[in-house]
Amino acid sequence: HRLLYTRSMKIYVVDDASFIRIICRYHLTRAGYELIGETHDGDIALQEIQTLQPDCVVMDLALPNRSGVEIMRELQDKFPQIHFLVITALDRDIFDQTGSDIRVSGFLTKPFEGEDLVNEVRNIEQQLGKDNHG
Repeated sequence: HRLLYTRSMKIYVVDDASFIRIICRYHLTRAGYELIGETHDGDIALQEIQTLQPDCVVMDLALPNRSGVEIMRELQDKFPQIHFLVITALDRDIFDQTGSDIRVSGFLTKPFEGEDLVNEVRNIEQQLGKDNHG
């Protein structure tokens, strides 16, 4: 019954593990979100996110060619409207040390449940609503 409507939030997924991208795609599309792209590669992610300008990026930190931290650092000033949901096997305190200057809207430690992913994205969606409507 949830499939009868589509949410307006556009999501891009970045993870070097294809099974994680598949899990994200499955749970997010099932919850009614639109996935506008995905990649395993940091350089491709940086280019495509700038072009597509999604509302939310589900971002792994350890990627080929360019780390998630580097990508977010480069994008956050140019595109402050993009929300980042970090998914990583690293502990939050390790991320906070290396990426203390980065604004993230959500953080999930791998392994995670699909329900947790959807809940994090819903929180970001509510934040977007507040951003857009005062």
